[in-house]
Amino acid sequence: MTDESNGAPDGSLGYDELPYPSAPYPYSHCDHLAMVARLFGIAAADARRCRVLEVGCADGANLIPMALVLPDSRFVGIDLSERQIGTGREVIARLGLPNVELHRRDLSDFGADETFDYIIAHGVFSWTTRDVQTRLLDLCRRRLAPQGVAFISYNVYPGWQRQKAIREWLLESTRGVDGAAAKLHASRRLMARLRGLLGERENEFSDVAALLERLEAWNDGYLRHDLLEDSNEPQYFTEFVERLAEHGLKFFAEADVASMAGADLPAGLADRAARLGASLVAREQLYDLLANRAFRQSLVCREECPTLERLDPAAIESAYVVSTLKRRPMRENDVAPSDICRFASRGTFAVDVDDPRVAAALDRLAQAWPGGAWFADLISGMDVEPNVLAPSRQTLARVLLAGFVERAVELHSIAPAAASRISPRPEASPLARLQAEAGPLVTNLRHDVVRLDDPARQMIAFVDGTNDRAALEQRKRQLSPADAMSMDTLLAYYLRAGLLWS
Repeated sequence: MTDESNGAPDGSLGYDELPYPSAPYPYSHCDHLAMVARLFGIAAADARRCRVLEVGCADGANLIPMALVLPDSRFVGIDLSERQIGTGREVIARLGLPNVELHRRDLSDFGADETFDYIIAHGVFSWTTRDVQTRLLDLCRRRLAPQGVAFISYNVYPGWQRQKAIREWLLESTRGVDGAAAKLHASRRLMARLRGLLGERENEFSDVAALLERLEAWNDGYLRHDLLEDSNEPQYFTEFVERLAEHGLKFFAEADVASMAGADLPAGLADRAARLGASLVAREQLYDLLANRAFRQSLVCREECPTLERLDPAAIESAYVVSTLKRRPMRENDVAPSDICRFASRGTFAVDVDDPRVAAALDRLAQAWPGGAWFADLISGMDVEPNVLAPSRQTLARVLLAGFVERAVELHSIAPAAASRISPRPEASPLARLQAEAGPLVTNLRHDVVRLDDPARQMIAFVDGTNDRAALEQRKRQLSPADAMSMDTLLAYYLRAGLLWS
């Protein structure tokens, strides 16, 4: 964290005494930032050769996994917590990574003259003073490359109004409690008592009770530094946009692009509501109101950087695609020509396809999962004249873009590091193997967290690229003779979980 209150002069628990839980944030990965930027017309830097700065990097849990899989990119993290910086440096040393560095620095003394292609500030903006917010935006203006992208997360109204009321009630109610740990304990007790008073039956207070239950489930570090942090200043989205303009910056997209398409609203409401918004910012503010949104992960660029207000389907043609869409049988009451195929995700998204070349491309993606394919390869090679193939390419781009904004399709600017098949001598991520020594939570090669059960955690240390399947099976029988699960089954799990190198 970069707030100068980290030293906790008031006796509260600072980030050294009670670290904020650190983790990888998939939407902040430079691959994702590059892909979204290109969809909105920005010629963002290649994630394989880029410069990334993270403000409030904690122990590097977000930067280190990127540095591991992108050896030709450079990563710099700054944070005020000496304890967390030290922890991250130990991990970097054990992994032998030369392309990532963590520094204990504040924004005011970050004197680097270089520019960065991507700047990440997750969990910083709303949880610090207005002066530090200003310095963060100034840093983005001065240090962003001309086509650079900044990822900034923050709390927003109207959704955060209820959490604000609970926060202020807890702070006021525990004002006379001495000691930060005692205040945390008292806050938990108050929330539990209030939830008990509201009851478990469905009533007008059910939303409040559900929110209290979620807050009670947070660990101490999250509760202290998120809900009860000394500084916590949510704002309306339009206020954030105005702050950006004051620093020569502008909003161009949300990291979760699906939210911009109204994926979190009732079916059809987003399209109808969009007519009331005369601009991108107006539409986004209206969606915040309708969804009662409490948190944003906004993407920001320099004010003079050309951008689009709508997604550019042409940008998909250079993307690597991963899809969960599979052929599904038509329902009995569906009336459709026999040449139409339905593809659906594991969620609610479904699309009917009448172009056999598009259907074949979607089948290929389904067969490749958990891997994917480059868009350019999905239809290429078909024995069809280019002028005949062009409409199929356009249709496929539209289908995949529709799936992307429904979270059924992943679009990447580079091929992910996770394997799509099990090699003769499989190798799990060295970071995951290292993390498994300390606990069940590990970072996969999709930049997400996976919880390993005991057998998976025990065996992952031996999945290091030196053992074939027979050797791994023998080792597994030695470690867990009573476990009936085969090594092949366990390797298939590692593959699905994104833990094996490609």
